[in-house]
Amino acid sequence: MLERSLRFGREIRELQKERIKLAKQTQGHDRAYFDPIEDDPLYQGFLQAAESDTNEALRSADRSIAFLHRFWETKQSILVRKYGIIWFSPEDMNPSILFDSF
Repeated sequence: MLERSLRFGREIRELQKERIKLAKQTQGHDRAYFDPIEDDPLYQGFLQAAESDTNEALRSADRSIAFLHRFWETKQSILVRKYGIIWFSPEDMNPSILFDSF
């Protein structure tokens, strides 16, 4: 079980690296990168539904600085659980940016 979990973790990190590389090639360098699947029409409906579900799930949540991270984590969880989609948050796509300051 542990071996499988470690292998999955490595696969996710590799996928993240691939998406960051693609974002750098297609999105320019003047802003924070976003997950390239957000530009793919095949994912649009799923991403919009997950966004709506996330807003509903966090409707009464405290909107402090940490809210942004909670929003992204909730959205990631919904996308994986409901649709089997791995989505990387802006924080995942931009490891050198501290998003708490936004």
